[in-house]
Amino acid sequence: MQAVFKDFRSGASAVASKTVDGYVILADKPVEPDPKRQLSNALSFAISPGTVLTSVGRDYLIPNELTVTIRNRDKDKPLLSARAADSAPGFTLVFPAVWVEPGEEETFTGTTALTAVALVEDIEVVPASDAKHGWTVSGPDADSLVSAIRPNPDNRELIGKGGALMLHVSDLNTSLPPFATQVYVLYEGIDGYDPGYETLTLYRQIPEPQIRSFMAEPPSLFCGEESRLSWSGLGCDRIELSYVEYGTTHTLTSDGEDASLSLPEGSLTVMPYEDLMVYTLSLYKDGKLVKEETVDITVVMPVMDLTMTPKAAALGERAHLSWELGGRWAFKGTLTEGRTILQKISKPATDVPLRGSMPEEVRQNRFYRLNGTWQTPQPMTWTREATLTVVEPVTSIEFFRMYRTLDRPYGEVSFAWSARNAENYRIGHCATGTFPGAENLGTLVDDDLTIDTVFTEVMIDWSSVS
Repeated sequence: MQAVFKDFRSGASAVASKTVDGYVILADKPVEPDPKRQLSNALSFAISPGTVLTSVGRDYLIPNELTVTIRNRDKDKPLLSARAADSAPGFTLVFPAVWVEPGEEETFTGTTALTAVALVEDIEVVPASDAKHGWTVSGPDADSLVSAIRPNPDNRELIGKGGALMLHVSDLNTSLPPFATQVYVLYEGIDGYDPGYETLTLYRQIPEPQIRSFMAEPPSLFCGEESRLSWSGLGCDRIELSYVEYGTTHTLTSDGEDASLSLPEGSLTVMPYEDLMVYTLSLYKDGKLVKEETVDITVVMPVMDLTMTPKAAALGERAHLSWELGGRWAFKGTLTEGRTILQKISKPATDVPLRGSMPEEVRQNRFYRLNGTWQTPQPMTWTREATLTVVEPVTSIEFFRMYRTLDRPYGEVSFAWSARNAENYRIGHCATGTFPGAENLGTLVDDDLTIDTVFTEVMIDWSSVS
């Protein structure tokens, strides 16, 4: 492979052969140029940012983005292309580089030179254009780091009055030398100006430890679905990704024999099986933790409930065993009491929940278990348990209400009540401290209350008759 650049001073060619120890050097600028024919007097050239993030002594390259701006200084006159038929108007953007034979990239990783292999694979140059000032970029290609920027056939007015050609360069992966590195912008075929070139300076910047991004996509999902974790971390020696699942801490690292993470950026597909999964990205430099961030993934888990109502009851009372299965995944399982299978339960793969119940007369202590498997991509076996405990009868009032307020002497006040395990009732009022009325009656006939009596509280006294 040879990269050939025109020597604008002599008309000869400067040829750069395959090399691993030098840069492509362009010819010197013309000697004693005519200032009126120098395009630099009509245009300004700039590169932003003027620094490029680069790794030192690491086996990875850092992606960068920058913008080369070519601006027309004249706000009253557009920049025009040459009228000669054999001219090739436009600009050429050249990144200095050394050629690396395919398969030998590791030998030159972290050196002081741009490597053509790393750049050619991904670098992209895109011009900002409109319908009036259209441009086309060709390259860089597999043989060089040269991008030719040419005007479209209908673009005779190259850059408008006071306008600018913006060249956006992305995916620039590099390890620059500690000294300034030149980027070249060649030009020719511009009306009234000699061909030539301008140099733009790039400086190396070693990044401080930083987490550029760390995210989960999607951050919320159903159990059994996948999420993609992605990260970008700079200025570190090692990264770790840790999370806790089923009480066990898992740690992935970018170093060692078990290295499964990449720097400076990478991604990992996960399938969380807990309702909230927290993933922690940690950056280390010189063996010390320097940065840390977390992302959460919310997981909609299946629903599996087994409930006994009530959990404790007296002999002869009624209780209900109920269950519910919810979620989009299919389920197969069994409901057992001890070693006895009471029912086989199957739920299809649908969002409609499956519910069921079973009445029970309380005769003895009982133990129930619902056990089965969710048909998720990684099947999950779940178990739910419920118990019924026999207890001594408990006497209690479930409700006691007064349905009428006394509005005249010798009136009637109606009550209603319900009690459990009560066989003898007595009602009364606290104004007299006595308990008039008869047992098991729902109506109190009060023959000694007057209109002035404050009927502040009604009580019920009950007892269990053995």
